Amino acid sequence: MVPKLIEVQKKVAASTGVAFWNLFDAMGGSGSMEKWAKDKLTTADMTHLSAEGYKKVARMFYDAVMDYYSKN
Repeated sequence: MVPKLIEVQKKVAASTGVAFWNLFDAMGGSGSMEKWAKDKLTTADMTHLSAEGYKKVARMFYDAVMDYYSKN
């Protein structure tokens, strides 16, 4: 279901002229929550991130924005 949701998000972002960052791909795609859980980056429900997981996502997002900015 996640890939379908992402495709809709991409289309909406493109049609409205807003930026889109694919967290699913950034995290590693299919099966990534299991890996993140093993690394203690999620909570026990494997739906939410742990504090360390959120810090990692924040760093990834920051790095992606800065990378884009430096290239444009």
